[in-house]
Amino acid sequence: MGKLIAAAIIALVFVVAGCSDSSGPGDVDGAEYPDIPGLVAFYQFDGNLDDSSENGHDGTGTAGIFYVSDHNGAASSAVYVDGSNNRVSIANRGAFDFVGAFTVAGWIMPGLGDYTYACVIDKGYADGDWSVGTNGADSLAVHPLYFYVGTHSHSFSVNDAVPVGQDVWTHFACSFNDTTNVAMLYVNGAFAVSDTYGIAITPSGRDLWIGTSHWGDSYTGAIDQVAIFGRVLSGAEVSELYDFD
Repeated sequence: MGKLIAAAIIALVFVVAGCSDSSGPGDVDGAEYPDIPGLVAFYQFDGNLDDSSENGHDGTGTAGIFYVSDHNGAASSAVYVDGSNNRVSIANRGAFDFVGAFTVAGWIMPGLGDYTYACVIDKGYADGDWSVGTNGADSLAVHPLYFYVGTHSHSFSVNDAVPVGQDVWTHFACSFNDTTNVAMLYVNGAFAVSDTYGIAITPSGRDLWIGTSHWGDSYTGAIDQVAIFGRVLSGAEVSELYDFD
């Protein structure tokens, strides 16, 4: 009887250990990733380029990328690109061809680059799609954030209204609703600015690139915890992403 009870207890322990109350990527860096609906891909860059959302959108990298400490000081937990068109590439499978609404978020620590537009994440901004980046050749103190939706010449953008310092970790979240034409940008978990443009997303069919654009607008600096959602996140949800360690 004692052996049967012990076996039952062991079996129960395994069942409980295998359970999770989150639909997100589960235990990430020792903490449960926010259980926010609509997650398409999540790149935590903890020594690899895997998609932690379990949707299978793993990336591949060029030889010039390497790993650095993240915003918490954890070693090899963020990716670094050197402004030489090095990048993480995620093959286009239609998952990032948004035509309704989306949000892209992540951490960046810009260095001083040579490009006016230093692209952090690009889906084909000159082809009517979307892109996020900074002004990489501005100054040591100010790196304006940019969020492009639609064609390059007719897009929502945020520049020196939301500066980011060089060599400083900053969290961003950008969202766009193609029905209302409202774009919003959050910095360090707080609402920063919004605008409305009569534009629409045109899926480019291009691969998703992290670290540069398809037109060579290379970013210099570190990137971490890139999360992409197929919906507009609320301010509270953005705060959850920012608070996640």
